[in-house]
Amino acid sequence: MFLEAVGEVAAVARAHGVRLPDDHTERIDKYATALPPSTRSSLLIDLSQGKRIEVEALQGSVVRRGRKVGVATPVMAALYAVLKPHELGQVLFLSVATTRVVGGAPFLTTELSRR
Repeated sequence: MFLEAVGEVAAVARAHGVRLPDDHTERIDKYATALPPSTRSSLLIDLSQGKRIEVEALQGSVVRRGRKVGVATPVMAALYAVLKPHELGQVLFLSVATTRVVGGAPFLTTELSRR
């Protein structure tokens, strides 16, 4: 999936006139493969520490720019959708509770909260 995301970013960049080397994907793959397994991205570190993340400037920008030039970005769009609720550095939790039974069926209430 990582290299698919790389390809989407490259396609959007090219559609906007950015010239990339023909072997850019291989270069990125080689670089990423050589990273120590303990390496963590700044986005992952910020997310795990409950800090704000730059989802609009990173994934959101690629999705919007791709849409503008007609380039599909399904992997980046999925990452954007998953990360967007955490943008402000707080995790959203969904609580579901049965409050009563109506006509033999449970009546559920939901609540979104930040912790």
